[in-house]
Amino acid sequence: MQAVSKGYKFREREKEFDFRHGLSPLPAAYAKPEPKPAREKRKDAISAWDKGGMLTLLLLAGLLGIGMVIASAWMTSIKYEINQITAAVEETCAEIEKLTVKIEKSTGINVIELRAINELGMIYPSAEQVVYIEDEPPPMNDFAQYIKENAYRLW
Repeated sequence: MQAVSKGYKFREREKEFDFRHGLSPLPAAYAKPEPKPAREKRKDAISAWDKGGMLTLLLLAGLLGIGMVIASAWMTSIKYEINQITAAVEETCAEIEKLTVKIEKSTGINVIELRAINELGMIYPSAEQVVYIEDEPPPMNDFAQYIKENAYRLW
């Protein structure tokens, strides 16, 4: 055996080299034996525990999906109820607005005057029927007498 370069036995194979055909196969002494098929567990084989874990994961994913569908349906029903309540509130607000306008129309001075004349039979007084309230007469010269008269008046 001579020099070994990078694990290749150059000198031993030098005689086997044929310039027309390249390297010839190694003699049986240098050939690596074929590996025997192992009866051991292969690394890519799926065990029962792996199958059980995948089944559990699949069931959990299915339950999660079903839960999401149920939650979505529940939220949709709540949204529908909210929309109905919102429509009812808007309808009530519109009715309140109409009633406010009616109240404002009904409480105007012209409307009250017409109702008083037509329904209650009220009329404006004539000049003779008008009574004017006069101011209190000026106090008398005797101020003490005036106080006596008015001292016990309650109103």
